[in-house]
Amino acid sequence: MLEDGGFFAIRGFNYQFFLTLNEIFKSSDDKYFALEGCQDFDANEEVYQVKNQENQKYYPSSIKSAVIRLIAEFEKEKRKYILFACFKDKVKQTVILNSISELNNIIQNCQIGEEKYSFSDEIKKDFISNFKIEFSSSYFDEKELLLNLIASHFSVSKDRAEMYCYTLISFLSNIVVAHGKKDRCVTKKQLNDYISTAGKEIFYDYYKKYKSNDEYLKFLKNEHFFEKNITSIDRFFVFNCSDDLKPQDAFEIVVKIKDKFFVLDQKGKGIKSPPPYILFKNYNKLSQVKKLLYENKTGFSDGFPYKDSEFIADSLLNLNPIKESKSVRILSSTENFITLLESHEKSKKIFEFAFMHDIEKIHDEAKIIFLNDIKDIKKILA
Repeated sequence: MLEDGGFFAIRGFNYQFFLTLNEIFKSSDDKYFALEGCQDFDANEEVYQVKNQENQKYYPSSIKSAVIRLIAEFEKEKRKYILFACFKDKVKQTVILNSISELNNIIQNCQIGEEKYSFSDEIKKDFISNFKIEFSSSYFDEKELLLNLIASHFSVSKDRAEMYCYTLISFLSNIVVAHGKKDRCVTKKQLNDYISTAGKEIFYDYYKKYKSNDEYLKFLKNEHFFEKNITSIDRFFVFNCSDDLKPQDAFEIVVKIKDKFFVLDQKGKGIKSPPPYILFKNYNKLSQVKKLLYENKTGFSDGFPYKDSEFIADSLLNLNPIKESKSVRILSSTENFITLLESHEKSKKIFEFAFMHDIEKIHDEAKIIFLNDIKDIKKILA
């Protein structure tokens, strides 16, 4: 039962933040929302309370204690009060009370446990004018509504919207935990800024926390490497690795990348997609990888066209892969990479794979992709 209690507690926590984020994203950029203050959240003159009982039927008494507490607060602060209530037999709708008798039907004896409350008809009448019940949808329906809102707001896919959603829930929960009541505030602009400036590792952390590694790899494949028709663009693959990487594994990664992204036309006489560039940063076993490529008749060029040559970027930039029988371009160092990009003028994509968060990004245009294991690259390119 403890596990069930923990499950429903987390579910209720997420549900509250689904509704909170929904209200924030529908507001203006600079409207302040206070979290876990006098109620679940409030904004200027509006106070929100959430009652999630989606497995139970609705009776007026089901919201009795919540409404009594809202009236008690209304006596102190004359603001507008919104009660979000979710019950399995209620559809999404807004309900406004029209009379004191309707309110009395909810609050009944006006008692919560041993605590007795008393409200004048004048207070009740004023409260009714400033109160509404928003019957909300189920957990999954509200989540779906929020994901659609986030996807539209940020112009992203539903998969990425889900990442943003749980990333923002963590952001909001950190505000609640780390600050006192007066400082638990957030605006839509702050959420926008957080998403736009947060490092890519937040998305990696999302999958580590909420999804499996296989789901994470599937996302990476769909996000970066799913192309029905491989386009003619230069692709750079950079790996932050150590000498623990076996040359055989590095060789297999090179071949996997080459097989996917070096594409000839149907007649085999023209280039549909050029040979990819590959760099294993700070890897001292690269010569063994080149040896395996040579032994397996995988033609490659590394920018050193003859013995004792200095690095010549043009030998890679102007490579004729068909004439020279080269299907992949190997960069031997970060310095070679930088030198080559200084002369590179074509359209390009740079993917940098990392296995730790504290890496030094090789280039401003590089897309950082975090992996648990370098061998996972073969899965996302499958």
